[in-house]
This record gives sequence, C-alpha cells and structure tokens, in this order.
Amino acid sequence: MDPIGPNIGMKSAARTIFYVDDLDEAVRFYTEVIGLALAYPADHGWAEFTMDAGSFCLHDGRAADAPPRGLATVGWHVDDIDAAHALLKGRGVEPSDPTVVTEGMRCVEFRDPSGNNLFFEGA
Repeated sequence: MDPIGPNIGMKSAARTIFYVDDLDEAVRFYTEVIGLALAYPADHGWAEFTMDAGSFCLHDGRAADAPPRGLATVGWHVDDIDAAHALLKGRGVEPSDPTVVTEGMRCVEFRDPSGNNLFFEGA
C-alpha cells in the first residue's frame, strides 16, 4: 500500500489543537508565559497562534469532564534551554530540570494551566 502523504503533497503539520478548561487563562499563558503572538482572536471558543510551520490553536469546545481521546505533547526548539528553564520558573511554571535526551540536546518538560504536556528542547 502506498502512503498517502507524498501523493497529496503533504509538507508539514498545519494545525495543532489543544482543548483547554479556561480559554482566557490559556491565552494568557501562551502569550505572556510562552510568548506566542495571537494571530486569530480568542473568540467563540477559539484562539490561534501562527508559527513558522503551521498553527497552534486552543479550543474550549469540549466538556471538561469528557474523557481524552488521546494524549499529545507539543514541543518547541529553543536556542538556550537553561534560559528557557529559568524563564519558566520565573513566571510561576514548574518545569522539569533540563534532561539530556540525546547528545547535544536537552529537554525541559512542563504543563499548561489545563494540564496539556509541553516541552522545550535545545542545547
């Protein structure tokens, strides 16, 4: 069976969506703590942040007590993992200590206010 992606010109992820408990709190976290620029207003349960490769989106359209359909983690590459770790701690986030993932790369894991898994990776 031939894979679909190459046959339809698939290039990169278009959109990553996190379901959140409190949209306003989540938008504040991703703009003020993470530093993403809001590209589409936080209106009608939807907020979108455009990035170099696709969009990162927040949606409050699922009941808070709904069982998860799956677990996901979103990560971003950073130039200075130690600076990222210090900035997260300084903004009240509880990140993991930087962990060596592979030679030349370390990772810091943390969660957003709704408990979604996030990480920064870098040297």
